[in-house]
Amino acid sequence: MPGSKGEPGEMEDEDRHLQESRIVELKMRKSRSKANFTRTRNKLKEEVNSDTVDKSVMKELLDKLECAMDEAIGTIHEL
Repeated sequence: MPGSKGEPGEMEDEDRHLQESRIVELKMRKSRSKANFTRTRNKLKEEVNSDTVDKSVMKELLDKLECAMDEAIGTIHEL
């Protein structure tokens, strides 16, 4: 019966739509994770260039940078 659910063409359209939605979602995650990485990297650069370097702040920023990098790389791999 034409137009009923379950036809091959309709299923392909649904699958394609789901794939496209997933790609859009991953691109948004990639964008956010890269922005987070860049912000953290810039904060670390500021701390390194400051007159009074606080080692505990630098360690915290390095940890955050590593997490942000892992998130960004993981998202890129998913794409």
